[in-house]
Amino acid sequence: MAKAKVKQRKDDKGRVLQKGESQRKLDGMYIYTYVDPYGKRCYAYCYPAN
Repeated sequence: MAKAKVKQRKDDKGRVLQKGESQRKLDGMYIYTYVDPYGKRCYAYCYPAN
């Protein structure tokens, strides 16, 4: 049985986003979500470079 091809998520400039990484449509800010060693969900934010 053939494996279904998964569509890659990309940002507005066409770069492939990694697991846990996303980009807001509103302001273009990148958000990285991860879980720390204590099980708490954490976020890191970054504005895109011009």
